[in-house]
Amino acid sequence: MAQQCVLGAVRTDNRSQTDAAGRQLAEETRAALALAYGSSPDTASRELPFGLAARSSVFGRWQIDSMVVATAYEPGFMRSASRVTVLAYLPVSELGEWNPYRHSDQREASLLAEALELSGLGQALGAPLLSVLAQAESTYSGKARIAPDTLKRRTMTALRDWLGSARTLDAGRRAAALLAADRVLGNSSVGFPFSRDGAAFKALGAGFGCEYHNDGCVYTHTWLTQALRLDPNGRPGTLAFMTLLRSRFDTAGSCSSGERPYQVMIRRGELFMTRLTDSTFRTELHLTLGNAWADSVAMTHREHGADAPQARAKALQHYRAGLESDRSSILAHQAWRTVWRLLAGLPPRGVLYYCDND
Repeated sequence: MAQQCVLGAVRTDNRSQTDAAGRQLAEETRAALALAYGSSPDTASRELPFGLAARSSVFGRWQIDSMVVATAYEPGFMRSASRVTVLAYLPVSELGEWNPYRHSDQREASLLAEALELSGLGQALGAPLLSVLAQAESTYSGKARIAPDTLKRRTMTALRDWLGSARTLDAGRRAAALLAADRVLGNSSVGFPFSRDGAAFKALGAGFGCEYHNDGCVYTHTWLTQALRLDPNGRPGTLAFMTLLRSRFDTAGSCSSGERPYQVMIRRGELFMTRLTDSTFRTELHLTLGNAWADSVAMTHREHGADAPQARAKALQHYRAGLESDRSSILAHQAWRTVWRLLAGLPPRGVLYYCDND
């Protein structure tokens, strides 16, 4: 490594047990960097590599020729301590500044486009779905303003026409149509504004759960689970399964199944792996299962103070299989930060897949 690698980035983290101590350290860190690189850092809200975000006034960023130096403060969450991070990187690192959610957004758009195509219903019926999704996202982001009643009426019309045309399709194409409908109503910019009034969408077959949500109801991805049931071995079913996997199979947003998310993911993911042929999805599933088994190691250590050798071995098995073909995705970066700890006999630093009420 010393002979062949070029140092392109340095990152250091420091955790504090209280938010007050963390914020003080963040202020001191920012002041020290300002002394070294200039007293007026860029404080514009932006995303940084590794998902470091501008979350408070103590955030600072400096551009020195081609080098970027930044500091970020992350308040504590649940049992996690607050964190102060300093990051410096050069262009050779190929990190650049990126939005960690951009890939997810692109993946969602690609998934919807493929579902529309697989349904075979045509552009005339698919265009209104894309239109209401674009209008909802523009309204949600504040770029445009459409009256909620107008947006709801357009969404209802587009989904009613789409689902009505899908009723006579064969199982595979109908599964694709249901998947497309789910990706529209399941989008937060579409579903969230209507969470208090889901009756109209229930008439179309969409399920809403209200038991665990004091501020309204949530769409429970009825069409997504139907798509998987209709076509468990075809392409639409595979797309539906991977979508459920990315949501931790928590369709109601409440972890109400009685199992912890990583347990559900292990149980269902290991079973689906036996019939998954798409190499890209297999890689993603391997890395996800690696995370889930690593969560099992972490929870055993946290609750019993003991190791879980079988779970550790399974995590490393899946990580190795996934990292053979993926070294650059967000999942791969997460895996690298956990793998070395597992190899060193240490527990992971935290749990990735958890319930908010744990």
